[in-house]
Amino acid sequence: PPPPPLFSSRRRHTRCAIKSRGLGDVYKRQSKHSEALAMFNKALIHDIEDYRPHTGLGFLAIEKRDLVKAAHHFQRALSCTSIPLQKSYIFLLLSRIYELRGNLDDALDTVRESLLTSPHFVEANYRQAVLLAKNGNIRNAISVLKDLLTSYADFYV
Repeated sequence: PPPPPLFSSRRRHTRCAIKSRGLGDVYKRQSKHSEALAMFNKALIHDIEDYRPHTGLGFLAIEKRDLVKAAHHFQRALSCTSIPLQKSYIFLLLSRIYELRGNLDDALDTVRESLLTSPHFVEANYRQAVLLAKNGNIRNAISVLKDLLTSYADFYV
């Protein structure tokens, strides 16, 4: 069979999604929220199963102080990836949302899910220690921090 055309519709489709997602990130960093929203939504039109535009929309929602919408976007992003470190990072983002909403128990449960998904994710271990301390479990928090300092001393220097 002949090779696919150099500029097939699938390739154009993928390039458009990547460009839109990238522009969304640029606009988000520049605090151009409406432009970022448009670009992330355009990226989703091209690939609804890409976790990255959903994550970008979650960050936009946080900047607008809409934690419910942010959690929704992060949940959607979570369902769009199977890569352990990506899942772990998104669990960590959800945990932070729960913490900001004052629900430390759900925040801790979600950090634990993050650690089950990717046990050596240092940031998740650190957040677990912080949440344990906030929840009054100082002894366990100190234990987690000691383990982190022993295993990843350079991270805290």
